[in-house]
Amino acid sequence: MPPTPLLGRQQDVAAVGQLLSPSGAAGRLVTLIGPGGVGKTRLALAVALELVDAFADDVWFVDLSPLRDYRLVAASVARALDVRESGGRSAHELLIDALRERLVLLVLDNFEHVVDAAPLVADLLSRCPRLSVLVTSRTPLRLRAERRFMVEPLSVPRADRALRRYQPYYASTADWAWTRCSVTRCCCDGRTRCNLQHLYRHHLTSAEVADA
Repeated sequence: MPPTPLLGRQQDVAAVGQLLSPSGAAGRLVTLIGPGGVGKTRLALAVALELVDAFADDVWFVDLSPLRDYRLVAASVARALDVRESGGRSAHELLIDALRERLVLLVLDNFEHVVDAAPLVADLLSRCPRLSVLVTSRTPLRLRAERRFMVEPLSVPRADRALRRYQPYYASTADWAWTRCSVTRCCCDGRTRCNLQHLYRHHLTSAEVADA
C-alpha cells in the first residue's frame, strides 16, 4: 500500500471508491485508463486501501506487468490469492471455486500487457456474483460491464496545492520557487513521474527536481 498519502488525487480516490463500493451502486468492474506514468497504479492502491473494510473477504493486488502471454493471467492471479492446484483442474476453474461466494476486490495492475485476457475477467464476474475488479490499463478491456475512469495528469493548480505542504522543508525562498516552477513544468508536459512524495522523502534540491 502507498507509504505516504496520495497527493492531488483525493477526488479521484473518492469517485472510484464510490463506483466500486458494495454498499452503493457498485460497478463491479472499473478500469483506470491513462498513459504510462500518470499514476494509475498508485491511485488503484489508494482506492484499495479505502475499500479494505468494505470487502469482508479481502482485497487482492496482482501486478501483471511481468506477463506477455495472456494465457498465464489465471495462473498468476491464482498464485497471488494462494489458490492451490487440485485434481488437474485449470487455474481458471480453481479461481471460480475460490471466489464464487466471497466478497472480494481484485486489483489487476498493468492489464494492457495481457488485454486478450479480458474474457477471463468477464467470466469471473459472471460466475462470482460478489466479486469486484479494479483494473489499471492504458487501453480499455471493452467489456459490457466495464466502467471506465480516465486518469488525467494532475492539473497545474492541483499539483501546486499538493506541493505547498512541502514548502517548510526548503531552506530558501529561491529554492522553493524553483521547485514549484519545475513541478509545474512536469505537469504541463505530462511528465507525471515527477512524484511529489519523492520530493518530501528526499528533500530534493531545485536542480534535482528540474532533472526529475
